[in-house]
Amino acid sequence: MKTFMALAALLSGIILFPAASAQTAAPAPQAQAQPLSPVAAALSELTPISGSFNKDADYFIYLYSASWCGPCRAIMPRIAQLYKDKLSKDKRIEIILLDLDVTEEDARKYVAHYDAGFFAVMGHGNNSDKLPGAYPVRGIPHCIAVDKNGNRIFSGHAAIIFRDIEKLR
Repeated sequence: MKTFMALAALLSGIILFPAASAQTAAPAPQAQAQPLSPVAAALSELTPISGSFNKDADYFIYLYSASWCGPCRAIMPRIAQLYKDKLSKDKRIEIILLDLDVTEEDARKYVAHYDAGFFAVMGHGNNSDKLPGAYPVRGIPHCIAVDKNGNRIFSGHAAIIFRDIEKLR
């Protein structure tokens, strides 16, 4: 009789409190993050000097520039203004400054002087040579516009940004 009572008590616990024994339920499904594009993934690996970038952008313009370069200093105010007035509002296009200054301190001062607001990294060292669609440049200021997969759209002297930006719209 004692055995019967013990077995009945055990079975009633399982039947009366089934949730207690069903704690191995599958977790609720979680939203999966969109995979990064090749360019966004490569940029995410770089250490920024300043700014951030939209990981979902469709186009990226790599801008090679430096504080010691007279032509770079001459065009940078126009590029910074273009970014502030138009490109910062158009989340499809990002400018990425690849600063070729010798020291990070010089690069930070250069970026701060123009208050451009776009993502800036050191253009040498820092693995920037692994950016999809980038290539070693011979002169600066220089830009390379690529889609999110690294396919080149246009490249050349940085002034072509003003002429060819419509190719990215």
